[in-house]
Amino acid sequence: MQDSKKALLTDVVIAVVLGLIAAVLFMTSTADYIYPGESAHLAALWNGLDVSTFRPYPLMAAFAEGGTNAIMWKCGVLTTVFLYVLFVAFNHAPKQRPTSYNRETQTTYKLNQ
Repeated sequence: MQDSKKALLTDVVIAVVLGLIAAVLFMTSTADYIYPGESAHLAALWNGLDVSTFRPYPLMAAFAEGGTNAIMWKCGVLTTVFLYVLFVAFNHAPKQRPTSYNRETQTTYKLNQ
């Protein structure tokens, strides 16, 4: 029981460290500019730099309040942690031999006698 708790704690620590590394990488590599076009116009509207009679895409506006690329690094961190947890889940799954392995072994045994 103690080993399983220690393994779980180790997996949690590794997941957190990978998430922090991913956060640093994503935050340092995000662009601080927007290409001209519709996305630049929407970013200007959401940040109050342009006047409009209506606020388009109110749900996206809520995400844009944190910055232009704020959601990108959050999604990257969540994906990194999720992939690690998925890998750990598959790695710790019980290992069973397929049924064809048993049949092949029995057939080989009978042929060799």
